[in-house]
Amino acid sequence: MLKFLDLNLFEKSKEHNFKNFTKYINNKEVLNKTELLLKTINKEKYTREFLSLYLFLNKSNIILNKLKNYDISNLIDRSQKLIKCLKKDYNKTEFKNNFQNYLIELNLWKKYDCEKLVNSYIDSYYALNILQKNSKVEHKNLLQPIKKKIKKCILSLDKINGQKKLNNYKLVVDNNLKKILAMNIRKAFWNKLKLDLEKTPPKLDMIKDLLIDVNKALMCITFSKQLKKEINDKFDVLYLTKLIKNNLFTFDAIIGTSLFLLNTIQRLTYKSRDKLLKEHIDFVNNIYKNPQKFIISEYLPKMFKIILEEIELITFKILEINNNLKEKNITI
Repeated sequence: MLKFLDLNLFEKSKEHNFKNFTKYINNKEVLNKTELLLKTINKEKYTREFLSLYLFLNKSNIILNKLKNYDISNLIDRSQKLIKCLKKDYNKTEFKNNFQNYLIELNLWKKYDCEKLVNSYIDSYYALNILQKNSKVEHKNLLQPIKKKIKKCILSLDKINGQKKLNNYKLVVDNNLKKILAMNIRKAFWNKLKLDLEKTPPKLDMIKDLLIDVNKALMCITFSKQLKKEINDKFDVLYLTKLIKNNLFTFDAIIGTSLFLLNTIQRLTYKSRDKLLKEHIDFVNNIYKNPQKFIISEYLPKMFKIILEEIELITFKILEINNNLKEKNITI
């Protein structure tokens, strides 16, 4: 006990920086004297685990910076109680109990730290994977050994779930890439439409496709035969595409089509969307009253985005209702 106290570890942990103190507690003299102390209370020594408590007491700010989402207050509290046992009259039973409580908290922290490290390695592994796919053959060969080392570290740190985590992460990455790709395709689509509409005269080929898509989508979310007939009569895609072909899809036709579609969607959607749809209808009416504000390359992309987003929301709502009914064994 006295030999261990002669090390003055608490004071030294304050004097030295994190790196130097970590080096110090790993030297042979410190390890041997700590081992002698722990032999009196444990068959298993846990020498390095015990010495780590000085890091939690005086270097906790560094550990907190590394593990921002982990609360180490319990671990610090256990460390303080253990140090107090050494400072006052030494009681073997009290020391042993406090040491066991400290080990419980330390193992929870180590588990969290290990998971964080594994996740960091997995991030690096798939970052290299993406880099490898986009590299020349010679660079691909250079990256492969690094990937193997990282994978070995992952499987060493988490022998039970390491491979499973790698596989699951791949699914997440693939899904995220698909989402990003879909977003980029959409963005490219709207940019292309805007560029086409900025031409003189505006190029409306993409508008034909959008009108057909909107018509099909409306038919899928409309269950009333009467409303379906109304859509076919007043939103006649063949007629509208002929207007476009003959350069007759002008201001009045565009405004009339916009108002019909928005009013139809208002009849199909749920009440919480009413206010927003009314704002969209007011916007169209305001453009109609102030035609000087009408810029085709801005108006049409905006209007079709609104219409398609609203149809998408209704579709999701129908699917949600359908799934709920299926769970209750009700068919529609």
